Amino acid sequence: MRFKLSYLFLSVLLALTTLLDSGKIQAAPQKTGYKQIEAGAFFTAALKSDGTLSIWGYLEGIPRLKGYVESLGKKDWAYISAGLHFLTAIKKDGTMWSWGFNDAGQLGNGTTKNGQKPVQIGINKKWRMVSSNYAHSAAIATDGTLWTWGFNPFGGLGTGDIRNRSKPVQVGKDKDWSNVIAGEFHMIGVKKDGTTYGWGVNLEGTVGNGKTAGAQTTPVKIAKESWKSLTAGFDHTLALKPDGSLWGWGANFAGQIERGLAEKVLKITRIGKDNDWIDVMASGNDSYALKKDGTIWGWGQDFSGKPRQMGLDRDWSKISKHASGSQHVILQKKDGSLWGWGNNSSGQIIYGKSTEHLFDMSKIPMEVFPSAGPSKWASADIEKATLHGLINKHDLGFYKSDVTRTVATRQFIQLYKSLSGTDEIEQKKDAFTDYPSDDDVLSYQMGFIETKSKKQFKPYEPIKRQEFLLGIYRIMKASDLSLESLPTKWSKPYKDTNEVSANAKEALQYLDQAGLLISEHNQIKPNEAISREEASAYIWRTYNRFMANTKYSDAVKDLFYSKGYQIDVVNQSTSIGYKILDKGNEIVEITYFDAKKLDYVRNRSLPAKVTTLYTPGKDDYKLSLIAGIIEKDRNVSLPIFKESLLEQFSELEIDKLPYKKSTYEQYITVDGNEYLFILFNTSKTKERDLEVNY
Repeated sequence: MRFKLSYLFLSVLLALTTLLDSGKIQAAPQKTGYKQIEAGAFFTAALKSDGTLSIWGYLEGIPRLKGYVESLGKKDWAYISAGLHFLTAIKKDGTMWSWGFNDAGQLGNGTTKNGQKPVQIGINKKWRMVSSNYAHSAAIATDGTLWTWGFNPFGGLGTGDIRNRSKPVQVGKDKDWSNVIAGEFHMIGVKKDGTTYGWGVNLEGTVGNGKTAGAQTTPVKIAKESWKSLTAGFDHTLALKPDGSLWGWGANFAGQIERGLAEKVLKITRIGKDNDWIDVMASGNDSYALKKDGTIWGWGQDFSGKPRQMGLDRDWSKISKHASGSQHVILQKKDGSLWGWGNNSSGQIIYGKSTEHLFDMSKIPMEVFPSAGPSKWASADIEKATLHGLINKHDLGFYKSDVTRTVATRQFIQLYKSLSGTDEIEQKKDAFTDYPSDDDVLSYQMGFIETKSKKQFKPYEPIKRQEFLLGIYRIMKASDLSLESLPTKWSKPYKDTNEVSANAKEALQYLDQAGLLISEHNQIKPNEAISREEASAYIWRTYNRFMANTKYSDAVKDLFYSKGYQIDVVNQSTSIGYKILDKGNEIVEITYFDAKKLDYVRNRSLPAKVTTLYTPGKDDYKLSLIAGIIEKDRNVSLPIFKESLLEQFSELEIDKLPYKKSTYEQYITVDGNEYLFILFNTSKTKERDLEVNY
């Protein structure tokens, strides 16, 4: 059983509103370009080259650090490293400081008292680097000496015993250490000549000396190599050589070293054959690495042991170092922006926003500093799509983030219902093992989206741009729209049409000819992930292009559609109708009957009716709306329609209409035109169902 600390404050997560007890509220964070990114249990720390230190989330032991602090007042930081609930940092003057939780002496200040602000470790001003993890740290001074302190149940401090230390203790007497990394309960150190040592817990071969034992309390030589970088998780270590090759050792029960190897990899072993890795990070029982082409790959416990590309983006440049036990991942793109996924319960991923649920580790990265709104080109489309009820409120925000397959299907089903007038879709039993949503299953059944395998829908994977557009095209065809006959060719010579799959070519060409295709620098980028703002813009443009040009009545177009009301089609065997909603609340419903299929009692070339909920004295404005609808549909002028209805209502005393009673058929004549109306009292309140036939 893994031995863990008992942390007093783990259940205390304060509101995301207050900052360090050092005075004034800080300015908004600098959003780009960090040289170091460190992840603790519930906080993220990031360091810029100019010495700016940014922290967001919840840092244990500092009751008033819940939110964001920048630089702690000064831009004088040079190096940082995160433990599970504490942070260690070196300033430009060579002094070392720490703050956070301190039950095992992990702050190195000679006490076990929590640090609510940075406190200097000793008086040495010549520290070069530090590596913190779980509840302990290791640091190398400028003279090449190695020092450790903190939690020590398995000899992870390398001091020859298992006693905790609250102050730095020198490991041996050598002065040629060049690098050290701290794992959960083990450490790996490297000397200037490349000689590599390991010590600490070794039950899983974690030390890398070819043996398994409970504890290796002093450094033991394991190799002599030239390493570009080293990183340690729970019980495994990953290493990157200058030639781009990747290596690892330690626990492998979840494939965190490489699938197909023994559960315990006792010696340094190469991972795969690729030589294009540029960065690597071990996190718990998972492993992540970046390639030269900007792609990020993950393997281990959360990936069934098999390396797979994370998302579709190809512009990643840096990945955060994780303290063992942290549950979130932070990445940096080539443009300097930060992204992340995992546990965001304290806002440790998304600045200024905490979430009760986890962004599951298999999901795609979200923006750490979400943009205030969509790009200028997409803002109007998204606003209209939202007004018309095409975009779910949960899909607003994070506009630059990729659309997952499950977000896409949610939009697909809403678009289909809006275009076709189909409100209910029968769902068949699905056999997927990864718990897709109802919309996922319905989209698959309707043929709007294809699955990745027979058993898995993979709802949290990003969807390619051409897959999303193919889904839209299939929705248009399934909705019985009168689609124009457009040529099957490209409207202009895009640079990457050869990347469009044969399956999606017709769809993209049709959307292109219809003037809907969004391109960038004369490229379609069919195999890149589609962003949330792009997807929302496509949904609106499709709806606007084809729905507005169907057989809408003039009333719907002029009175409602152009003003941004949500319009739901109601398609039945003998009629087609439209429900008009304002912010989700139905105002009126207009129904047009097919006279050929209906034995209608009155002689109308286009028999129609308007229904609404009407409360006497409260909803008189709806009577004016009904008059406007009839005027548009019949091309007549009805200046006293509302007054005529109110006069008739008064004569019938409709406010006294008993529950479950109706006025039966009543007629009014306005400017020579006869109109039938009926009021139904289906509520014990004063609200009535009003039906006006014309």
